[in-house]
Amino acid sequence: KNNKQEKVVQEDNSKNEELNLENTDKKDVIESVEKQVDTKKYQEFMDLGDSSVNKKDYNSAISYYNKALSFGEKDVVYAKIYNAYLANKDIKNATIALNKAITINPSYTLYHIWSLESQSSIVSYDKLVEIYKNGYSKSIKESKINLITTFARMSEDLGKKQEAIELWKDAQIVSPDKKDMYQ
Repeated sequence: KNNKQEKVVQEDNSKNEELNLENTDKKDVIESVEKQVDTKKYQEFMDLGDSSVNKKDYNSAISYYNKALSFGEKDVVYAKIYNAYLANKDIKNATIALNKAITINPSYTLYHIWSLESQSSIVSYDKLVEIYKNGYSKSIKESKINLITTFARMSEDLGKKQEAIELWKDAQIVSPDKKDMYQ
């Protein structure tokens, strides 16, 4: 009798394990399908945003990109929102979007370059130095040279000759193979 009871318990346990496995498999399938649907919707909103930008309908683009954000915050979406706001000459909201992109992907040098460029006519040189130093500390080594040379040119344009010279010297140190270009 004990053996029969043990067999029944073992069979019940194995059925429960099968059911749990079935439920787990179904759950994984459902999650996978939901993720595919979300990816498809995300891409759809991104495409609509890009299409709106091509038509110079920046307000619609911003709306579509914001809808894409509901499927996951990605720096590229914030970068596109930044560009759409910039095209609308809305520097304040452009800066907010760009800062979100930087927060998500701080090592992407181009975001720091955009930040310098968009702020160059509205903040003090000291604030630009702060933006530059922040970007320099976070950018990946291979692209630091782009940030340095951008800020060196900007410094020249803003009449900061000595600061520009120092930046060009930094460029020579960071990229010694192109030393002759940075004089």
